[in-house]
Amino acid sequence: MVHDKHSAVKKTKCHIYYTLTVLSLWGLTLILTVLFASGGAHAFKQPEEHVPERLPDPGHIPKSVISLNPENNPTHMIIVDKASQQLFVLACGKALKVEHAFPCSTGMNKGNKKRSGDRKTPEGVYFLTQKFSTRELSSTYGCLAFPIDYPNPIDTLEKRDGNSIWVHGTNKPLKPRDSNGCVVMNNDDIRTVAKYIRLNHTPIIIKDRIEWGPIDQISKEKKRVPEFLNEWTHAFKQKDRNLYLACYKDESSVNAPLWDAWKLLHKKRENDTRLFDLHLKNLSLFRQSNAVIAMFDEMVTFPDNTLLTGTKKLYLVKNDNHWKIIGEAWQSPTKNDLAAALEKFDPGRHAITKLVKGWIKAWSEKDLERYISYYASDFKLRRMNRNAWKRYKGRLNKLYGPITITFQDFQIKSDHDKRVVAFRQNYSASKSNLSDGYKAIGIKRLFLKRVGKDWKIYHETWERL
Repeated sequence: MVHDKHSAVKKTKCHIYYTLTVLSLWGLTLILTVLFASGGAHAFKQPEEHVPERLPDPGHIPKSVISLNPENNPTHMIIVDKASQQLFVLACGKALKVEHAFPCSTGMNKGNKKRSGDRKTPEGVYFLTQKFSTRELSSTYGCLAFPIDYPNPIDTLEKRDGNSIWVHGTNKPLKPRDSNGCVVMNNDDIRTVAKYIRLNHTPIIIKDRIEWGPIDQISKEKKRVPEFLNEWTHAFKQKDRNLYLACYKDESSVNAPLWDAWKLLHKKRENDTRLFDLHLKNLSLFRQSNAVIAMFDEMVTFPDNTLLTGTKKLYLVKNDNHWKIIGEAWQSPTKNDLAAALEKFDPGRHAITKLVKGWIKAWSEKDLERYISYYASDFKLRRMNRNAWKRYKGRLNKLYGPITITFQDFQIKSDHDKRVVAFRQNYSASKSNLSDGYKAIGIKRLFLKRVGKDWKIYHETWERL
């Protein structure tokens, strides 16, 4: 009886140990399952708020950045840190701010790209040039893809080749160092990054390890490159071809169409007493190897108008301790190239359009003094001079009631320092005690010339339709 009781207790203990063991195994399995499910294909992904310890306090910038003008150009930059396999989106304000941090995957092989097929991701400062979406891509590239401008002139000088380096998504689980040289991201992440990309303006800095330095640490390049750019701009404005060519490492780097367009603009305006100028705006400077990339907006300015001709990038290297241009890239704000934009540019268009609108408003309101102020002192029309024209218009103002004038199909033609403005004019004068009213549609031509700083009407014609 005692023996049976002892056996029963022993069996009970065995059942308890077995049950606990099974439960422990089940628990461990459950924990592993949950961990795998929560990580799984995205186990490599880190939360956006995660920032590596090497990211600095405010007041620091990547050493690849020499200076920024964050008002317009650029507003954001992208940084790829190959060592940590992370991509950062930085807002370019008074101090750089990390807005997002995402995992990424770079080339299978470490080091800077040297040749096609080496499965390395290039290191330098580049710009995203195009955008492709799902319907334009194979499944390899995920939902979005952005080619970068590798190789740039600096890479070419260093004899680095290869092509088709993109920042793109993926439909597969993201793994570190798993690409043929591209920068690969999860689809959801690249959709977020796309919101901050302005093609040909947003820089992407790719380095093995991003190095940071104080933003107020003035480098030699920060002072000397703008001085060089002033020399380059001065030679261009003065049409000094020898001085202009001296800014380039060799003549093959010179933008000949731009030079020819600038000479043509000078020739077309040689009888115009007004000054016109070229200046650079929103200058940002970046460092790649021992070279510098200068990005800026080119502005042609006249006293009464300003033309943004486009955004330019100059690639500079040191030659005998002097900066030289080895390449340039330019993006137009319109479909026209820079040469066409300069050739077609009429610096007086804004002022002339303003004059015509003011002239029509004064005429419609029967403001005779303001109306006649738009005419030159030597105005002639048929047998009337300016004073006779003023008296004639005064009589018409008394003859008719309220006047309504509209215009459309506005065109301006240049003739050296004069302009001819043509437009379709719709004139309507209501009844008064002296008249039954009057309506007419026709082509009005105003002949304008410069009088001091202002445009004045020296002749006009009217052709009724």
